[in-house]
Amino acid sequence: MSTFKFRLQSVYELRQQLEKEQKERFSSETERLNRMLAFNETLKREHSGWSQKFLEEAAVGISPADAVQIHGYLSEIEELQKQNEKRINSQIALVESERGRLVTKMQDRKIVETMRDRHFTVFNAQEQKKQETEVEEVVAARLQRG
Repeated sequence: MSTFKFRLQSVYELRQQLEKEQKERFSSETERLNRMLAFNETLKREHSGWSQKFLEEAAVGISPADAVQIHGYLSEIEELQKQNEKRINSQIALVESERGRLVTKMQDRKIVETMRDRHFTVFNAQEQKKQETEVEEVVAARLQRG
Protein backbone atom coordinates (compact mmCIF):
# COMPACT_ATOMS: atom_id res chain seq x y z
CA MET A 1 0.00 0.00 0.00
CA SER A 2 1.42 3.38 -0.99
CA THR A 3 1.29 6.53 1.12
CA PHE A 4 -0.63 9.67 0.25
CA LYS A 5 1.49 12.55 -1.05
CA PHE A 6 -0.15 15.87 -1.78
CA ARG A 7 1.71 17.77 -4.50
CA LEU A 8 0.78 21.13 -3.01
CA GLN A 9 1.71 20.26 0.58
CA SER A 10 4.35 23.02 0.72
CA VAL A 11 1.76 25.54 -0.53
CA TYR A 12 -0.68 24.31 2.11
CA GLU A 13 1.92 24.65 4.86
CA LEU A 14 2.84 28.14 3.64
CA ARG A 15 -0.79 29.20 3.70
CA GLN A 16 -1.18 27.79 7.21
CA GLN A 17 1.85 29.80 8.32
CA LEU A 18 0.56 32.98 6.67
CA GLU A 19 -2.82 32.49 8.36
CA LYS A 20 -1.13 31.97 11.74
CA GLU A 21 0.92 35.15 11.31
CA GLN A 22 -2.18 37.11 10.31
CA LYS A 23 -4.05 35.80 13.37
CA GLU A 24 -1.21 37.06 15.53
CA ARG A 25 -1.29 40.50 13.86
CA PHE A 26 -5.06 40.67 14.23
CA SER A 27 -4.83 39.65 17.87
CA SER A 28 -2.11 42.22 18.53
CA GLU A 29 -4.09 45.05 16.93
CA THR A 30 -7.26 44.01 18.76
CA GLU A 31 -5.37 43.98 22.05
CA ARG A 32 -4.02 47.45 21.29
CA LEU A 33 -7.56 48.67 20.59
CA ASN A 34 -8.75 47.22 23.89
CA ARG A 35 -5.97 49.05 25.76
CA MET A 36 -6.99 52.29 24.06
CA LEU A 37 -10.61 51.75 25.03
CA ALA A 38 -9.61 51.03 28.63
CA PHE A 39 -7.51 54.22 28.70
CA ASN A 40 -10.49 56.15 27.34
CA GLU A 41 -12.67 54.79 30.16
CA THR A 42 -10.00 55.84 32.68
CA LEU A 43 -10.03 59.35 31.23
CA LYS A 44 -13.83 59.48 31.47
CA ARG A 45 -13.74 58.41 35.12
CA GLU A 46 -10.98 60.93 35.85
CA HIS A 47 -12.97 63.71 34.19
CA SER A 48 -16.13 62.74 36.01
CA GLY A 49 -14.32 62.64 39.36
CA TRP A 50 -12.74 66.05 38.92
CA SER A 51 -15.99 67.54 37.63
CA GLN A 52 -17.75 66.25 40.73
CA LYS A 53 -14.97 67.65 42.94
CA PHE A 54 -15.27 71.03 41.20
CA LEU A 55 -19.03 71.10 41.78
CA GLU A 56 -18.65 70.15 45.45
CA GLU A 57 -16.03 72.82 46.08
CA ALA A 58 -18.00 75.41 44.13
CA ALA A 59 -21.01 74.75 46.36
CA VAL A 60 -19.05 75.63 49.53
CA GLY A 61 -16.90 78.32 47.95
CA ILE A 62 -13.78 77.95 45.86
CA SER A 63 -10.93 80.34 45.28
CA PRO A 64 -10.50 81.62 41.74
CA ALA A 65 -7.01 80.10 41.57
CA ASP A 66 -8.34 76.64 42.47
CA ALA A 67 -11.19 77.04 39.99
CA VAL A 68 -8.74 77.93 37.21
CA GLN A 69 -6.46 75.04 38.15
CA ILE A 70 -9.30 72.48 38.17
CA HIS A 71 -10.72 73.91 34.94
CA GLY A 72 -7.28 73.67 33.30
CA TYR A 73 -6.91 70.06 34.38
CA LEU A 74 -10.40 69.22 33.09
CA SER A 75 -9.51 70.87 29.76
CA GLU A 76 -6.36 68.75 29.52
CA ILE A 77 -8.39 65.60 30.16
CA GLU A 78 -10.92 66.61 27.51
CA GLU A 79 -8.11 67.21 25.00
CA LEU A 80 -6.62 63.81 25.82
CA GLN A 81 -10.04 62.24 25.31
CA LYS A 82 -10.39 63.87 21.89
CA GLN A 83 -6.93 62.69 20.83
CA ASN A 84 -7.61 59.22 22.14
CA GLU A 85 -10.95 59.07 20.31
CA LYS A 86 -9.15 59.86 17.04
CA ARG A 87 -6.60 57.13 17.73
CA ILE A 88 -9.41 54.71 18.64
CA ASN A 89 -11.24 55.41 15.38
CA SER A 90 -8.04 54.88 13.43
CA GLN A 91 -7.33 51.68 15.37
CA ILE A 92 -10.85 50.38 14.72
CA ALA A 93 -10.25 50.86 10.99
CA LEU A 94 -6.92 49.05 11.30
CA VAL A 95 -8.50 46.15 13.22
CA GLU A 96 -11.20 45.81 10.57
CA SER A 97 -8.55 45.85 7.85
CA GLU A 98 -6.59 43.13 9.68
CA ARG A 99 -9.81 41.14 10.10
CA GLY A 100 -10.40 41.32 6.33
CA ARG A 101 -6.85 40.13 5.67
CA LEU A 102 -7.33 37.30 8.14
CA VAL A 103 -10.53 36.17 6.43
CA THR A 104 -8.69 36.19 3.09
CA LYS A 105 -5.80 34.15 4.53
CA MET A 106 -8.26 31.67 6.03
CA GLN A 107 -10.04 31.32 2.69
CA ASP A 108 -6.73 30.81 0.88
CA ARG A 109 -5.77 28.04 3.29
CA LYS A 110 -9.21 26.46 3.09
CA ILE A 111 -9.07 26.31 -0.72
CA VAL A 112 -5.84 24.30 -0.65
CA GLU A 113 -7.13 22.21 2.26
CA THR A 114 -10.25 21.34 0.26
CA MET A 115 -8.08 20.37 -2.69
CA ARG A 116 -5.98 18.16 -0.42
CA ASP A 117 -9.11 16.50 0.99
CA ARG A 118 -10.42 15.82 -2.51
CA HIS A 119 -7.10 14.37 -3.62
CA PHE A 120 -7.02 12.22 -0.49
CA THR A 121 -10.52 10.93 -1.24
CA VAL A 122 -9.49 10.04 -4.80
CA PHE A 123 -6.30 8.41 -3.47
CA ASN A 124 -8.31 6.30 -1.00
CA ALA A 125 -10.71 5.23 -3.75
CA GLN A 126 -7.79 4.22 -5.98
CA GLU A 127 -6.14 2.31 -3.13
CA GLN A 128 -9.42 0.55 -2.37
CA LYS A 129 -9.76 -0.39 -6.03
CA LYS A 130 -6.16 -1.71 -6.08
CA GLN A 131 -6.83 -3.83 -2.98
CA GLU A 132 -10.03 -5.21 -4.49
CA THR A 133 -8.18 -6.05 -7.72
CA GLU A 134 -5.40 -7.79 -5.77
CA VAL A 135 -7.94 -9.81 -3.78
CA GLU A 136 -9.74 -10.78 -6.98
CA GLU A 137 -6.45 -11.88 -8.56
CA VAL A 138 -5.54 -13.99 -5.50
CA VAL A 139 -8.97 -15.59 -5.48
CA ALA A 140 -8.81 -16.23 -9.23
CA ALA A 141 -5.34 -17.79 -8.88
CA ARG A 142 -6.54 -20.12 -6.11
CA LEU A 143 -9.58 -21.12 -8.13
CA GLN A 144 -7.39 -21.98 -11.11
CA ARG A 145 -5.14 -24.19 -8.94
CA GLY A 146 -7.97 -25.88 -7.19
